[in-house]
Amino acid sequence: MGCHQCLLISAISVIIFGITDINASRFFSVELSGANVTYFDREVLKCMNLRIYNPKLASMDFTLAKDLSKFNLHFLLNIIRKDERQNNIMNVTMSGCEALAYNKNGNFLKIVLREVHRVSNLPKKCPLLKEIPYAITNFTLKDDDFPITFPIVVWQLTLKFSIADKTVTNIVVDGRVRKM
Repeated sequence: MGCHQCLLISAISVIIFGITDINASRFFSVELSGANVTYFDREVLKCMNLRIYNPKLASMDFTLAKDLSKFNLHFLLNIIRKDERQNNIMNVTMSGCEALAYNKNGNFLKIVLREVHRVSNLPKKCPLLKEIPYAITNFTLKDDDFPITFPIVVWQLTLKFSIADKTVTNIVVDGRVRKM
């Protein structure tokens, strides 16, 4: 088994299954390195801003142009190899309303959505209302939320927000796990 296969298996097990020990020391840092909104539909989104302040801290705000009671979120997580090829380790599509109330234990989506709920004014259920300025302020990546053993990798998370198979926005977040 090659090095990248071991890395992939390790990444899949810790990210998807979320084996964590909050009392153990971590010798890595999970960091953000960039974020872009690659597509934006003005019929649905009146405005959207995304900012990364430092490797651990990001914020986003948006206002809808119309009420939304039904929408989908597609999460795609890839590991970027040294040869620039990508290995997909998560590909999940879920109802946006389900994501607002998401409370499953121990996986990557739980970590992200729990922090979104903590630092945002998003409701815990649908609908999302037009003309309300929604904000995710000071979203923080906390190393203690991740398993004690974690591979050193470069990753890319793509979040696609859609209504009836029509893309509303596409957000790409780049990051890395680095040794401390």
